[in-house]
Amino acid sequence: MNAPDRDVNEDAELVAGALAGGPEAFGPIVRRYQDAVFGVALAK
Repeated sequence: MNAPDRDVNEDAELVAGALAGGPEAFGPIVRRYQDAVFGVALAK
């Protein structure tokens, strides 16, 4: 399995954990994507 597939699988697991109410899953999602989300918001 290559890195992008691993990232997608890890993201899916983190999202499932966050949706199930696991607060420990939400932090890694935020840290991974906060710069990209901020950049998109800033560009609008």
